[in-house]
Amino acid sequence: MPNLFVLDIETHPDENQATLRLRDQRGEHLAAQQVKVGSDHAFEWVGLFNTRRHLEHYAGRLLADDQILSEKQLLEQLGVFLGRTVLGEEIFQQLYDGIQQRTLLIQLPATEDDLLAAAFTRIPWEIARSDIGQETLLDHNVAIRAITGTDLPQDNEISLELGPNEVLRVLLIFAETENSNPLATRLERERLLTLFYEQILPKRLVQIDTLCYGVTRATIANQARQAKKCSVKLGNSPSLRINSKAKSQSRLKPTKNLLNS
Repeated sequence: MPNLFVLDIETHPDENQATLRLRDQRGEHLAAQQVKVGSDHAFEWVGLFNTRRHLEHYAGRLLADDQILSEKQLLEQLGVFLGRTVLGEEIFQQLYDGIQQRTLLIQLPATEDDLLAAAFTRIPWEIARSDIGQETLLDHNVAIRAITGTDLPQDNEISLELGPNEVLRVLLIFAETENSNPLATRLERERLLTLFYEQILPKRLVQIDTLCYGVTRATIANQARQAKKCSVKLGNSPSLRINSKAKSQSRLKPTKNLLNS
């Protein structure tokens, strides 16, 4: 069972259609699905493209089919539509099978001139489920990551020249786009805690700084200056590189925004 899946999404704005192709880390084709964004399921599509506003507007109100649903029920309905209609049975089952930790990397086309692709970036893929009452992909240990553009990020190791007693300084940057639905924040927090406490802290002194909500280039530059000998790479690169030789003897400093929430 692969631990990494890649879902390539090709949008066709003129036809309001999208083609989804799932492959494993070796590039082998696993499943495919074609969907049309149309009026037949307008309520569900609008909900997926702007989930937060959808829940705020419709929860507790009388709907067209004379139902009154809670936020949880609305979210479950969207998850079923996402799992059955958007991903389709084949793709969903490939992702759902297994109990080990898995990652789904969703690769979307550039969004500058493609409104449909931009809408697909706002879908909360982790809420997908097969039926009401069933577990979501997130509940079933599937982490979701989405990127736009044509190239997958390269997982290159970054070497750090740190002495035995020098501190490893880490800057975590979390940026939330407008109308995004960050349902996986708590899971990501727990995995970061596990990574630091089990794999890094036994070997290194670590100091963590976190920037989140309203992050700008100015705030990043200011944080880098405070860290003294830090270099931060910005731009289209999928990775943020930080090389630090700070002499502080601080141990792990969890931030109240992320690690203690």
